[in-house]
Amino acid sequence: MEWKEEFSVGIPEIDKQHRVLIDCISDLEQAVGTQQRWSAVHSTIGRLTQYTQVHFAVEESLMQIHGYPDLAPHAAEHQRFASRLEALHEESLRVEISAHMIAFLQDWLQHHVMTGDKDYASFFPGVVVVKAALDPSAAIGNKPKKRSAGARQD
Repeated sequence: MEWKEEFSVGIPEIDKQHRVLIDCISDLEQAVGTQQRWSAVHSTIGRLTQYTQVHFAVEESLMQIHGYPDLAPHAAEHQRFASRLEALHEESLRVEISAHMIAFLQDWLQHHVMTGDKDYASFFPGVVVVKAALDPSAAIGNKPKKRSAGARQD
């Protein structure tokens, strides 16, 4: 898996973190593809698991600060993925990690970034989200979305 500009959410720190996550998945893909020792695969999954926790905490903190109305479902999606990743980390001690498992990680990250993360990023003031890397006219300027009832109004 490689970084594509279309993955950008328009928040430099989040984009940087997404690149690290993509690099971790690529390292895992390489470790599995070259049939490295199980300890290298397990270690790589552990690194991905730990960094994912940090990344999710940063995203959720930003959502909290900006009063993002869909924080709860987004955080629940994070939790489901983190639980699956923890299980995969534990499984890597007993079974070989397959290309199918790596495809799951790649698909989840790509879908999550392109939908959920771009949704919250477009909510933040001053962020420009690029919808398609090849079509700059598809970029949307960030006008804060209408806040739902009960959302924090600063």
